Amino acid sequence: SHFGPTCSSGPLGGDAEVVAQMFEEGIGGVIFFTDPLDAHPHATDIEMTIKSVNLHNVMHAPNPATAEALCQILNKGVCAHED
Repeated sequence: SHFGPTCSSGPLGGDAEVVAQMFEEGIGGVIFFTDPLDAHPHATDIEMTIKSVNLHNVMHAPNPATAEALCQILNKGVCAHED
């Protein structure tokens, strides 16, 4: 992918994959949606992921509007680096 790696769904270990990539690769941003109206059986994993994003000062998009803005910012950075 042009923007970087993707991860599995949260219940399939995606939360842990995101955190591992933060430690290993220096991720520029994370798009991580959760349903705010639904209970999550893996709520502790979601909490760990959000805490890690904040701890590592990584941009985080929790909804589609923020994801759109984050993608535009990261795309500008990639294009500027390629020039």
